[in-house]
Amino acid sequence: MKKFIICSLALIATTLAAFTANAATGTARIYLNETGLIPGQTNIMWVMMESDYAWYSMQCDIKADNGLVVSPYASLSKTATAGVTCLPKIYDEDEEAEIDQWAMSYGKNTFDDGSIRLLIFSQSKDPRNNKKYSVPAGKYALIRFKVDVPADFTEGNITIFNANCPPVYDEGTSTPLEEVTTKVYAAHTLKSIVETGVNDNIYSPIEDLAVVARVNGDAFVTDGLGNWIKVKAADETLQADLDKVDYIYRGTVVGTMSQAEQNQVLTLRAMPMPALNEVPYEIKKYNLQGDGTPESWFKPAVNEVLNLRGWYFNDGQDGQPKLRGYNAEGYKRGQSADLDFTYFEGDNTLENGTLYEINNLVTQIKEPWESESTGAPARVKKSDDLAFQNYRMLVTELPAPGTITGVDNITAQVGKVAVDGRTITVSGADNVAVYGIGGQLLSKQNVTTVEPGVYVVVANGKSTKVIVK
Repeated sequence: MKKFIICSLALIATTLAAFTANAATGTARIYLNETGLIPGQTNIMWVMMESDYAWYSMQCDIKADNGLVVSPYASLSKTATAGVTCLPKIYDEDEEAEIDQWAMSYGKNTFDDGSIRLLIFSQSKDPRNNKKYSVPAGKYALIRFKVDVPADFTEGNITIFNANCPPVYDEGTSTPLEEVTTKVYAAHTLKSIVETGVNDNIYSPIEDLAVVARVNGDAFVTDGLGNWIKVKAADETLQADLDKVDYIYRGTVVGTMSQAEQNQVLTLRAMPMPALNEVPYEIKKYNLQGDGTPESWFKPAVNEVLNLRGWYFNDGQDGQPKLRGYNAEGYKRGQSADLDFTYFEGDNTLENGTLYEINNLVTQIKEPWESESTGAPARVKKSDDLAFQNYRMLVTELPAPGTITGVDNITAQVGKVAVDGRTITVSGADNVAVYGIGGQLLSKQNVTTVEPGVYVVVANGKSTKVIVK
């Protein structure tokens, strides 16, 4: 049976704290990522390892300040800790599959000064020659440890020292590496970050997060409680890390706030770790038609990912494609939402005057909300009737051909619409409204004479698109 070791998942980690050791033909580093810690609770952190040579054993001491108390965790960070395969697996060439035959011994000590020592040693052996497997060169999340955090914690430091990781060809090498310190921060609820965050401050959400949409490399995430924020990578390495995770472990989104008054962004300072479990969330469905009252209109959260139903128009009135709503009381009481195709990969196949439900739109606002209204669309209060004019919806996908909801396919259950020449006649309906392709109200009469074109007729709340030739 032929066997060799592979790294199941190469972790590309960004860190501001690292140990670097020069070996005869390579280097190694043991480090921590900047992390948000939940005050008043026990938190888990990972010791990260990166080397360009193979090794059998690793050791490091850890200490903390500002009331933080470190202690060993009960087990190794072995297969699939927080969704990360932390140690290499063995590949069985005959079976053409990975098999979990890795074994590591785990050592731990706690000292009087509050520091701890963590050690791991390879115990996996090749059955062909009974020799130990070395850990191949690569990047791994190796060992977890616990951090007890005081309730009044704001920020502190965790230090790794007396670290070493000798290469397999020189196991006698154990020169301690330089002491390096990593900053850690108090984590906050995503709700408080969104509502009170300040530009240039560093924040870390306290909750596990779900990545619901991606636009131009940015991740739009939620805590599943109706709070949303955009997470952005600061460089290519962090972008690769962000692209790998669909659910993010609490405290491992550590970012600098920007656009705090508008479309809030956290720009990553460290690698986000995958969550232990999926994060349940809801994508809300909004109907631009509503019931004719402002209370029924959509007022989503900034950065929210949603599904939106309305009539598509791109009539050039302001050069902006839109979804619009209609109702029996007239278009003037309906809503509209601007559609932004800047980052949409594909062709815009939407047809004017057709009803669609577009999924996974990402909500942005054009201008910050005002505490007092000074007019729409810019600088308005979210509570204003015209607040919808301040929204800009990023398009990430379009309905597939044949799956759209078009008004051509809607049969009015009350009222009959007929076209005779250039005359539109509605019978059997008390409330009638005829709109042009641009959404302008043309008539509230049961009989209307129009020029050739496309029109939307609303009869007792039911809408039909008609073509006059």
